[in-house]
Amino acid sequence: MEDFHANEGIFQMIPSWQKDTLVHKLAKVVADELFLSDTDGPYVTIYDPKNGFQPKKYLPIDLALQGYGIEHTPFEIPPPDGKVVRVAQNMTTWQESEEVANACYDYFVEDLRDSYAYEDLLSRMADEVFHVVFRDRVTMRGLNSYFSMHVEEISKSLEMQEVEIQEKFTKRGSLKRKSIPTWVKRAVYFRDHGRCVSCGMDVSGLLDALSNEQFDHIVPLANYGLNDLSNIQLLCKPCNQNKSDSHSHTSDRYRRWYRSP
Repeated sequence: MEDFHANEGIFQMIPSWQKDTLVHKLAKVVADELFLSDTDGPYVTIYDPKNGFQPKKYLPIDLALQGYGIEHTPFEIPPPDGKVVRVAQNMTTWQESEEVANACYDYFVEDLRDSYAYEDLLSRMADEVFHVVFRDRVTMRGLNSYFSMHVEEISKSLEMQEVEIQEKFTKRGSLKRKSIPTWVKRAVYFRDHGRCVSCGMDVSGLLDALSNEQFDHIVPLANYGLNDLSNIQLLCKPCNQNKSDSHSHTSDRYRRWYRSP
């Protein structure tokens, strides 16, 4: 996360209701860092039966692209480069030079990183991560609580920020409230099964014509929360009224797929 903050990645989170959510952006950052570290090796060896089972080394990123069916020509990893060195009187070992790692690094940074194929891969992986973790509201609260600390830091130095950033904050220093789009409400409603995540009340309107659904920021805007899909939950009106504007709260109430005794 050091590179993410050093490159002002937090400012990517400020705009409201991006479909490329906080979870998507974070997943892409982590995946990119892992693929970058892979350029140092070890590389994946595959024995190709079409080539007499001769071993061939591949970068993990190239195999990932292949696994997702993304058209791409794999990088030809150079043969080992180094020398045999003596480490004891009767013991030697192979000492690899930095030539192979440097070649792999240059390929990744200069040729692949800005390609459509790589962006497509990161987008698909981020969608998969989001599909899994969006259901876990406790994790969503943890992520949004972490980023709220950095939003607070920005709010305390607004006079040093660009006008475009300043306009997204209120005079009190929190992000401005923006109307929640329909697509966000639909996603949260179906994730939470039309029930208040705090008390379990049905707010779907199917059982009660006087539905009182409330779409609530898990980390409140007053507590430097984001206008982001990952930061919204479904509450009934009484639970929403009882929740403090400065308190981050959700529950670990999840739907069971079987009937309890």
